[in-house]
Amino acid sequence: YENSENQRFLSDFYEFLILSWNKQLKWHREVFGSAGVIETVGFIVDLLTGLHPSRENVISNHLKRVDDKMEFLAEVTEANEKFASNILEKIEESGVEVEKGKLSAAIFDFFKVFIVMYNNLEQTWLISQLESTKILQSNAGDTIRCLENSLVKIFEWSAMAVERSRKITQDCAIVSLIYILNTFFKSFLEKVKKAQLQLDASRSEQQDWNLLQICINFLSLIGSFKLKVDEVEEEI
Repeated sequence: YENSENQRFLSDFYEFLILSWNKQLKWHREVFGSAGVIETVGFIVDLLTGLHPSRENVISNHLKRVDDKMEFLAEVTEANEKFASNILEKIEESGVEVEKGKLSAAIFDFFKVFIVMYNNLEQTWLISQLESTKILQSNAGDTIRCLENSLVKIFEWSAMAVERSRKITQDCAIVSLIYILNTFFKSFLEKVKKAQLQLDASRSEQQDWNLLQICINFLSLIGSFKLKVDEVEEEI
């Protein structure tokens, strides 16, 4: 599978191991007269930890060729979870007590490097989305309207990031995500600050009811931002 264009290569490999489970047990019964469950689990552990090329290398190479890298990592996580669940089901069906620590490590530990990679991908994606929104306009009123429109997007993107953290890392990256979102929200507030400076520059000696309404909208936007950040914090 090293040069495979099939994005499901890991799922296919795991499925092959599950299908070979009963064959391994049958072979152990015929040759050694034992249940073979512990030995088969040991075989799977040795196989997964001794693969050449390793899963890390194959997945890293495939990541370079796919556009939606985070979606691909989510598929890898799903494959790991499904394989672990299937193996656990096989063990429970056998009724044999098996120490599962090494098996768990063999299935999941290789993915640590991709949790770190996910953090970088997530931060880059969020900042790029923010930078693509053209907020500052030629006048303060248009800028505030753009800010109001972008506020909805900001929290849609943050919700997507929380969901991706759950899907890709099983929330193992939740602490890193807090820092990522903190940077993301601060970057948005920098744009809010520039909008405020633009508002200040629009002031005049004469009474301007239109500017007053814009300022009220601006304050309402800041209040909405604070409430939505509190909601994100509560969810995390």
